[in-house]
Amino acid sequence: MYPFVSVILPVYNAELYLKEAIDSILNQTFGDFELLIYNDGSSDRSNAIIATYSDPRIVHTVYEQNIGLIQVLNNGLSESKGKYIARMDADDISLPNRFEEQLKFLEQNPDYGICGTQVKLIGREGMLNKPCDDESLRWWIFKGSPLAHPSIMMRASVLRDNKLSFNPDAYVVEDFELWWHMAFHTKMANLNHVLLHYRIHEQQVSSARNKLQHFNFRASQTDFIKTLGINSQVYSPEYINDLLSRNLICDPDGFEKLWKFFEDLHGSEQAVRFFGVNSIRKQLNEQAVFMLQNMKEFNAGFLKYLSSDVFKGILNAAGISKSTFVMKSLLQWKTR
Repeated sequence: MYPFVSVILPVYNAELYLKEAIDSILNQTFGDFELLIYNDGSSDRSNAIIATYSDPRIVHTVYEQNIGLIQVLNNGLSESKGKYIARMDADDISLPNRFEEQLKFLEQNPDYGICGTQVKLIGREGMLNKPCDDESLRWWIFKGSPLAHPSIMMRASVLRDNKLSFNPDAYVVEDFELWWHMAFHTKMANLNHVLLHYRIHEQQVSSARNKLQHFNFRASQTDFIKTLGINSQVYSPEYINDLLSRNLICDPDGFEKLWKFFEDLHGSEQAVRFFGVNSIRKQLNEQAVFMLQNMKEFNAGFLKYLSSDVFKGILNAAGISKSTFVMKSLLQWKTR
């Protein structure tokens, strides 16, 4: 009999927190899993700590030389036997009901292939709060990673059927890269409560490689934009993030580029497949309403939008009458 869940736990010089991490998995309320622990060339007491456990669910693999996190993760994916694959890091803590809650969601929602949770930080005040619904998570990709990596549980069949794995070239952002590729084939979700405590400390790869992480993150976002079928040179990750975060200047030029962006999204088969027509229209409406309500100036060029029924609806949603809009455009009205 295969285990229902495979848990991938990479270890590299993690003696300070490793026991707490392993215990948090072994003490889950759902117990039908295999815990794949990969000791990736550690030079500390990590091996000795793992050796103290006799739980038959643990499968311990030791690499004499460090092969790197991404290779370890991909080995874990290929060696996993479970219907679901969960991730865990050697310095984090999973709450006892984490697996039970995630499995309940995934079993009840077969169109969802990946499920994360909300995360509480250790070593720093705060939370990693992410949106929960699939639609919001898709747009969140323009801002950051939609899922906290060590909190996720994935449907193994989505990876296997679509030949997906962690990209060796996406160093430090391998999780983000995999999530958006998966999202072309399945839905995403985050459970709306904390089920993982995430430790912040200076030894983390992401802390030590901050500049490289930022560079690779932008590169992956750019690849995502290209995959959507729109021009990444015209619509850079920074521009789209500013648009969705409402940090653009509210003027005619800003509105024209916003309008063209959503027009291009709507015209791209890949973008429509990824977001859906209704979601693109909804996002256009929200961003355009905000910009019109905060417009610093108008000009006659605005009048061309009146031929669009969509724009008329946006005007109405913004609380701007057609006559007021025409008058301000003709007078080239500016904020005094």
